[in-house]
This record gives sequence, C-alpha cells and structure tokens, in this order.
Amino acid sequence: MRYFFPMEIEQWLSQAGMTLESLTAFPEIKKEADETTWNVLVVGEKIRRGNDQKD
Repeated sequence: MRYFFPMEIEQWLSQAGMTLESLTAFPEIKKEADETTWNVLVVGEKIRRGNDQKD
C-alpha cells in the first residue's frame, strides 16, 4: 500500500504542466481531504503559457 502526500501530487502535476485545483475526499467531494482520508479526488488544470489555445 502506498500513501501519497499532497506535495507529491502537486509536484507530479507540475511536471505534467498542470496546477492543483482541488484535492478532496472521495466520494464526499465537499469534504476536505486530511490525514485520515483514504480515497481522494484530484483535479488539475493545464498551465497556459502565452497564446495557448484551449484544447
């Protein structure tokens, strides 16, 4: 079993050209994830540079 820390997820998103938009408990997405949360939902957004068009 592997526990992922929020900073690790942010770094992976950054390496993929994305930013972390939200990290919530799953399936209770209105609840903030904390150290007792086993299932999470991560939402990332592509970093736009210059005149990038929306895909």
